Amino acid sequence: MKRSVLALAIAGSLLMAQGAMADGGDFQLDFTAAAPLTYNHTTGGGAYDQRAVGRDKDIVESLEGGDFACGDTVTYLTQIRVDAGAAGSQSITMLFEFTAHATGQQGIALRDNIAGTSGATSTRKSRPR
Repeated sequence: MKRSVLALAIAGSLLMAQGAMADGGDFQLDFTAAAPLTYNHTTGGGAYDQRAVGRDKDIVESLEGGDFACGDTVTYLTQIRVDAGAAGSQSITMLFEFTAHATGQQGIALRDNIAGTSGATSTRKSRPR
């Protein structure tokens, strides 16, 4: 039985610091952004769902400036997969840090998450062996 946790972080740029208080290898992380054509950029949103990649699908792996305007909210998603063989009770702590520097063009960047919005969901899925 696989256990997945989906953590939603609505925030700024693309620098992420991770810390885990757990057995190495028990967690796999997938950091993405919600597909920009799937949610309201004023409030944020989106969903990881099946991880279909595309501007109008579930997620994107890279943000394009043409999909956003100044003041828009960017939604980032992190899928946390827990290894089926993980033993005991473990916890993972993730700290997201976002810089004010874009990777493409000077003068274009993201700012702090003023709303402080974040959320998490947990799902359990059975996989046939």
